[in-house]
Amino acid sequence: MPSADPTDVISGNGTNWLGLFAGSWAVIGFSLIIGRAVLGMSPSIHETLLTPLSGMQLATYGAATVVFGVIKGYFVFHERFCPRYASRIHDLCQAPTHFFYAVLAPLFCLSLIGTDRAGLLRGYVLVTGIAAMVVSTKLLPFPLRGMLITGVAMALTWAALEIIYYGALELASLYRRHS
Repeated sequence: MPSADPTDVISGNGTNWLGLFAGSWAVIGFSLIIGRAVLGMSPSIHETLLTPLSGMQLATYGAATVVFGVIKGYFVFHERFCPRYASRIHDLCQAPTHFFYAVLAPLFCLSLIGTDRAGLLRGYVLVTGIAAMVVSTKLLPFPLRGMLITGVAMALTWAALEIIYYGALELASLYRRHS
């Protein structure tokens, strides 16, 4: 009978605590980052919703919500970003190569550390793009600011919900594989 490894989540299954911590922290950390951004935008959204808008402003509001919320949320986050993030969660859960990567799991999964040059470039471009969307919409005049921020918040919320979903699937499959 093999001796039990003290780092196993379930005795004798080969899944270590560091991998479980890293995968969980990757999901929670990303959710906190996105949640902070969306909560920061909520006063502008609330103010816009309470303001009477003209027909043209309502059309702009609807278009911004569709363009940013659905198109950016689906084509950027659902099709590209979230599957890549989930793949990196999988890598962390299986075998975090360094304690450093486990502690900085959200940054690892965003491809800001621990990847090749193309991955680093892609990660930094994506994070810079998200930050630029958030900052640039805050510079717009009211009520346009609130209209566009609603769409940006919708897209970011879409991403956070998908990461929670993919992360939960990965952590559940990790448990099933090794139980």
